Amino acid sequence: MAWYCSKCKKEWVHDVLKCTFCGLDLEKMTEAGKVIAVTKVMVPSPEHPSSPYYNAVVEDSLGFKKIVKSETEPHLGKELNKTQQKPLSLPKGFLTGKKILVTGGASGIGAAIVKMALEAGAMVCFSYIANDEGARELEGKGGLAFKKDVSSEIQVKELAGEISAKWDRLDVIINNAGITSDAAFGNMSADAWDSVIKNNLTSAFYTSKNCLPLLNDGGRIVNISSIVGLDGNAGQANYAASKAGLIGLTKSLAKELASRKITVNAIAPGFIETRMTKKIPEGIQAQIKQRIPLGRFGRADEIASFVLFLSSDYASYATGSVFRIDGGFNL
Repeated sequence: MAWYCSKCKKEWVHDVLKCTFCGLDLEKMTEAGKVIAVTKVMVPSPEHPSSPYYNAVVEDSLGFKKIVKSETEPHLGKELNKTQQKPLSLPKGFLTGKKILVTGGASGIGAAIVKMALEAGAMVCFSYIANDEGARELEGKGGLAFKKDVSSEIQVKELAGEISAKWDRLDVIINNAGITSDAAFGNMSADAWDSVIKNNLTSAFYTSKNCLPLLNDGGRIVNISSIVGLDGNAGQANYAASKAGLIGLTKSLAKELASRKITVNAIAPGFIETRMTKKIPEGIQAQIKQRIPLGRFGRADEIASFVLFLSSDYASYATGSVFRIDGGFNL
């Protein structure tokens, strides 16, 4: 993040909120601020020579200024955080009455699904392993947290039993839990292979199988795969195999469960702003964005909204499909 000092008028890039040059304390800088200047930045690329982003200078009520990068053009005189960073939401009541289970629901895409579903009127329970803080935050919004490792069949059976003790049924199962453990194939350990397959693919098998007796006829299963499961990716043979396996599981279950009017679909997200993508070096991120026609990574709420559409009554004729949401990366 680049900052302007209102005292010495110099700019620097630092995590600390104190001017490197004159020592002015900037801790009072507020998040909200009006846009006072906008610069359009063109991203040079042989494939997409006109993919822009914008640098907006934002000034708060105390006179402090900072530069904020935006994927859409900010409006002069408007507050950036309200006009360019407003999160998506489904209509109120969109999922009223639905009882939803989300695995890996305390962070990333899973947390976005839980939050949006709650806002849309659903009753939501979710599993998680380690993110107690994220789980508490979602519980405060009305979610029901279960600290269970869904890569363990014993713990999944416990999860199904605890859900059935509280709820009479499930309407939607969303298999979202997953990890990465990247390495070149020649250097990939058996443990790295096994752990990714177990957390990403076997967990969906355990959860779907053990929670299926709770799932209403006419219910929904949504599996979170990845474009890597469709395209492959160097250094991610284990991850690609697990996500491709989810697609095979999706198509097979769609055929098996159609007699109960249960639909089964998969989402294949592209590069989404999560903890996983933050680990990618900035230079590599820039190269990836040059290949995306929309010129940016997706947001977790953009994936969540599509997942929850497939969880709704509006998606009753979609089953066995893989929906690629990648900003056009495949074009």
